Amino acid sequence: MRGLFVTIEGIDGCGKTTQARLLHKRLLRDGIDTVLTHEPTDGQIGKLIQKLLKGQGEVPAKLLALLFAADRYDHVEKLIRPALQSGKIVICDRYYHSSIAYQSSMGVDEAYVKCINDFAVKPDLAILLRISAKTATARVTKRKHVQYTEQETLQTRVQQKYEQLCREGELIPIDAEGNRADVQRKIWALVSEKLSERHVHYERSAP
Repeated sequence: MRGLFVTIEGIDGCGKTTQARLLHKRLLRDGIDTVLTHEPTDGQIGKLIQKLLKGQGEVPAKLLALLFAADRYDHVEKLIRPALQSGKIVICDRYYHSSIAYQSSMGVDEAYVKCINDFAVKPDLAILLRISAKTATARVTKRKHVQYTEQETLQTRVQQKYEQLCREGELIPIDAEGNRADVQRKIWALVSEKLSERHVHYERSAP
């Protein structure tokens, strides 16, 4: 049976990386074979993207969209698709909805971004951690290295695009303004419902 593909989205500072890790640990604790991954990846193209996001070089937004798509293609073919075909759960910290939200907010045509990502495996559950740009900016400014994508003006535009994707039924929003335990419980409720739909049996551990 094909595995379950869960993606976690949100503007920088929403807590998605922390929540993805917590979900991964919870599933492993319950004896469910789970893979945790992220985008950009740690592959050659992904590392180049990470450098660009840290200001180590500059490329047009359209080229950045192509780099993300290339990194994603490698990611899908080498990790995501094989893991799903073997019945594993895959949790991905950012996926193509990030490209749609960020690159279109940088001026790239949304239809173009969707076109160059049409190869991507569709998530079974795509979650948006909803948080205000003001709160997110306050969080990321505490970091040692601030990426240019973390500027509040851009974050606001990206959040608006994410909200549009929610209205279109592409993402399921979760209020992420609260503490991490509350957010994790909300995520777990969605994931456990998907597992039940697939008749996956497991030992339910405490949240």
